[in-house]
Amino acid sequence: MPTINGKLITQGQNHLETLDTLKHQTTNIMQNFQDLETQIISLSQQQEQKYAQEINTIKSRLTQLDKRCILLEESIARQLIQFIVINIFSIFGLIFLWYWFEVSNKPTHQTKSVIPDITINLKSRVF
Repeated sequence: MPTINGKLITQGQNHLETLDTLKHQTTNIMQNFQDLETQIISLSQQQEQKYAQEINTIKSRLTQLDKRCILLEESIARQLIQFIVINIFSIFGLIFLWYWFEVSNKPTHQTKSVIPDITINLKSRVF
């Protein structure tokens, strides 16, 4: 074996080989790290796209529900107005019926009450 200054050269070559393998392993680890980083970035972008899509779906559902609520409010307001109008006309109808039956139940000719007019003549009597 060759020696340099009394040391074997093979040991230095082993150190160089281990240094080369360490460099190679380091570059592999860095490449793996970069690959993992790109995978994580792509996954996070996919998740962001999913979240954005879900948010858009929820927004569209909310607008649909808002439109339905507005239609229901308008319908309830119309029905309330109809209910009030029907009640007012019902009251007028009942008043009209009461007046009509009151007038139709009165006799056509008014009879005078038959109570004799009693007058006491105090002068004609003597006490």
